[in-house]
Amino acid sequence: MFEQDKLKPITSCFFNTETHTSLKRALLEIISSGKANTKEQIITYLKSTFFYICANSNKSTIDEQSTIDQCLSWLCHNELIRCIDKENIDNENNLRYEPTQLALAVINSSINPDDGLKLVVELNKAQRNLCLENDLHLVYLVSYFL
Repeated sequence: MFEQDKLKPITSCFFNTETHTSLKRALLEIISSGKANTKEQIITYLKSTFFYICANSNKSTIDEQSTIDQCLSWLCHNELIRCIDKENIDNENNLRYEPTQLALAVINSSINPDDGLKLVVELNKAQRNLCLENDLHLVYLVSYFL
């Protein structure tokens, strides 16, 4: 009656090796909520995810530590989080991660970090190209008249 096909193994959505969009979003959410602000806290959080279980399975070829480092450095480089040194810049354990206003906007708008950066670029272009004569000019431009 039912065909017995082999099912593909289930893996975490964090394993998208090209962009790591889901992992970046998860890291941004946990940092923005204030639940994890140090690397140690972030790793503790990730150890409770399906990603960590999949990464530590025998068949996994991904290095979760380097993936986390890549995502954190991407978030810092794109100014979604700030890396604040508590004591000594040489010790990575003293880094504290805090969200920027852009990160809070991305989280509250429910878009992923990659799309949030694209949106900021487009808004900056529009802001440069928009020439207003007075405060009501923008209302006139966006209002629909019959």
